[in-house]
Amino acid sequence: MKKHQLQFVFKNKKDMSIVGLFITTPLTAFDELNVTSTEYTPYLEIFKISLTNLDNDYGGYTGYTAKATYSIYNNIDKDQAVINFKFTGLTSSLTFDMDVADVIPDTNQIIQDSYNIIIDYFEDNDIDYAIVGASHGYSEWYCFDNDTITYCVINTGTTLITNSSGVTMVTATGIERGTFSAVAGYSYSANNPISLVGEGSQYSIVPKTLNGYYFIHYTTRYPPETFFIYSPFGDATVNHYEDSSTGINGTITNTMIVSEGQQYSFTGNTSSIYHYIESDIPINMTAKGATGDNVILSPSNKYVYTRRSQYMKTIYGVGAFWGTHVVYDSSGDDICMNIAIGDGAGGDAEHGVGQEFLSNTYSFGNTLSDFALIAPYSATTIDVSYYGGSFWVLLESFSLNGTKTSPGYAFRDGTTGVGVEGTIYSGAANNFAIIPAIPDGRDLWKFVGNYPFALVINDSTQDEMICYGWNQNNE
Repeated sequence: MKKHQLQFVFKNKKDMSIVGLFITTPLTAFDELNVTSTEYTPYLEIFKISLTNLDNDYGGYTGYTAKATYSIYNNIDKDQAVINFKFTGLTSSLTFDMDVADVIPDTNQIIQDSYNIIIDYFEDNDIDYAIVGASHGYSEWYCFDNDTITYCVINTGTTLITNSSGVTMVTATGIERGTFSAVAGYSYSANNPISLVGEGSQYSIVPKTLNGYYFIHYTTRYPPETFFIYSPFGDATVNHYEDSSTGINGTITNTMIVSEGQQYSFTGNTSSIYHYIESDIPINMTAKGATGDNVILSPSNKYVYTRRSQYMKTIYGVGAFWGTHVVYDSSGDDICMNIAIGDGAGGDAEHGVGQEFLSNTYSFGNTLSDFALIAPYSATTIDVSYYGGSFWVLLESFSLNGTKTSPGYAFRDGTTGVGVEGTIYSGAANNFAIIPAIPDGRDLWKFVGNYPFALVINDSTQDEMICYGWNQNNE
């Protein structure tokens, strides 16, 4: 019998790898893989992966399709962990233990040093399926507040968007965009990757994959500031440090217990101060001011990619370094975050996004006035296209060369046009792809790269936002 391999690769901030397990006996098709850490839980948390049997040769299987949602985080203090792999959906459960090892797989099995998960299927070293990674588009999305949500589907076939009670909200029979009413306290997911956005109220919905232990936020206006927390994996103990000069080494302002599967909100001071949040298990966070600055809080990270720099700190309250569209701790190894407030229109703000949360595929389901591409990998190619009603039309192709500390960058706005670096960051530029029959411009977009990159746009209300996509094999 031929050996098959199901491989996971995760590279942490110490540039180590987790390398997978080998299956040497035939298994029937299974539905879900749960991964939990038995020690050092801040290092790696939960993966849920749906696998579908495609063939039954060799008494086992010869290929899979895969869907993954996951939680990963770089532990500040620990360099190793023990991970248990438990397969369910079999006649009996199988458990595999695996240690973190300083082993790098073949280069064609990993995207440089990105924080990605890769599922490979091997038959005599032939890879039949590769790359499932920072796949927010496959995730469940949690709704913090009642809102009208813009959705976008770029897959052909039927896509069902359902809520956590099993009610179908959208039945998309192909490539399409639209809106639906989301209700606070519900989660939303689909059988294909989707983009969900609360335009003008970005705090209202967040992919559960965008979770972490540490968050930093800064506020200057629109008091009071309300913070929202959701705990997807268990009961969380969350500490809030307000205006601490030493970040999470300072005095705790308040401690909150957030029950598993529940949300919690608290109000913070809005007097040009930093807020630091730490949790004992991964959480999701968003924030909003009374009349603006509605943001998804991205977890702090070693390398944070951003369109604009403004307010930058490490988790210990030290000023971080702006390296042109990237923020990091140039004098150490601490995680950090950047917050940019007020780009000139829309009354909003934007967080940066950490390296491990990048994706290589994004979509957006409304008119588009501008976009920024930030690429921390060399030889990155990105195609930006809009849907013409029955086919995709290429707006522009980009070739960007970057590194973790010096990413490639391109910005376009609809007034300046394609092929030229844009200048209007506020969202007040003309929309792209305007034609007489469509005076507001095209309203269904996709951004497809060969390596993960960051995407920042202004939505149709001129509110700036980080986009959250998914990884797929775009080679």
